[in-house]
Amino acid sequence: MLHSVLVVGAGPTGLAMAAELARHGVQCRVIDKARAPSDRSRANVIQARTLELLSLMQLADEFVMAGHPVHAANIYSNGKRIVHLRFDDLDSPYPYLLVLAQSQTERILGDTLRQHGVVVERGVELLSLSQDAEKATFELRHADGHTERERVDWIVGCDGPHSTVRRALDVPFEGHAFDQVFILADVQVHSELSDEELHIYSQHGDVCAIFPLGRGRYRIVADNPPASLAGQDPSLEECQAMVNERMSEPVTLSDPEWISTFHVNSRMVKELRSRRVFLAGDAAHIHSPAGGQGMNTGIQDAVNLAWKLALVCSGRSDPSLLDSYQSERYPVERSVLRQTD
Repeated sequence: MLHSVLVVGAGPTGLAMAAELARHGVQCRVIDKARAPSDRSRANVIQARTLELLSLMQLADEFVMAGHPVHAANIYSNGKRIVHLRFDDLDSPYPYLLVLAQSQTERILGDTLRQHGVVVERGVELLSLSQDAEKATFELRHADGHTERERVDWIVGCDGPHSTVRRALDVPFEGHAFDQVFILADVQVHSELSDEELHIYSQHGDVCAIFPLGRGRYRIVADNPPASLAGQDPSLEECQAMVNERMSEPVTLSDPEWISTFHVNSRMVKELRSRRVFLAGDAAHIHSPAGGQGMNTGIQDAVNLAWKLALVCSGRSDPSLLDSYQSERYPVERSVLRQTD
């Protein structure tokens, strides 16, 4: 089968890109070098605008059924609540934050893609790409070691912050890394806190945030872990100690699904397109998780680009339409980086 588009990366951005292309009748191919999808929750907030776009794909209801709505955010400083932000007043059919594990987002998008007859090719790595006036040429290596070369009209790199596509284009990923170390934990929480609101605490400059995932599970995010950890992942007991020091309400943690440390980068490319190759999602921009905007920005990149590629691939639009991807998405991405910083 001749494909019009190669999508590199099968995270939320790549799956949304491929699903939208397939919905518009574009023959696309999706590869991912990982042999299996991640079972970690990672990005777990879906914004109202993203749900509105998913409704165009007839998927919003399924996402809402699977997710956990959060209707407000609270910010506390040294034990006193200083902000109560209601989402119910959003001018949207979805006036809330929807909390859903990234693994479930990928499952729903992947099922939709399969319904369109497209199966993600896993364990397949992009080795190289080149392009000329007519086509883009790429070389792949499969899990069994054999390689292949193919030509397509367009390539979309949705392969994350360490993007092979971006590196093949030799596009600078400009920005900086923050010095802070953050703790991330998905755990069971026993407390009197509302599980329909998220809570962010600042105690003498140290931050701890607690996000409901539904069914008594929460995500804990905290900065400035004890120096004694020295880059090691903390234990549940060490997470409990940090929570006790920073939160004014009594909270008991148990049954950790996973606990890790991470650093925050703030980086983006200046050009989202290089002739026949595009960058989207974390391949084009990464930033602080503040506000839960990363995955949402990537999915919105995908929806913006997919319908334009579909019109061009079908011959119903001149390729100059694709220039609007840069002019429309770059200002949004730049704004998100500045705000999250």
